[in-house]
Amino acid sequence: MHYALACGVSIAAAQQAVIELRSTATPPAPSVGEQVRVTISMNMFVPSSVGPGDQGLKAQEQARRQMYELAAKECVLLREVIASDCRVDGINVTVSRHPGQLPIDGFSVGANVNYRITLK
Repeated sequence: MHYALACGVSIAAAQQAVIELRSTATPPAPSVGEQVRVTISMNMFVPSSVGPGDQGLKAQEQARRQMYELAAKECVLLREVIASDCRVDGINVTVSRHPGQLPIDGFSVGANVNYRITLK
């Protein structure tokens, strides 16, 4: 997937979805109306030659904003596919700067998002 930030920086993103089912019932599959947790991990690299100054902070803020937007869109997707209700239960966003460590300067942004959904 490729995303573009408002500041014109291209972002490559990868997603990994893990569905964790917790129930006191013992049926082989979750039942309609049951609440389950869904955890999504997202990572992206933002190429950026800006340093830790104002421009660098703005680029990192925009990347975090993109993660929050992706988290919200995931709830929409879950509602379309398996959930009758969805809410973000927790989110952890990290930013790591990689100056000169890769062929392109930039920083990595990662997020782990926990959702609480009710199955359709």
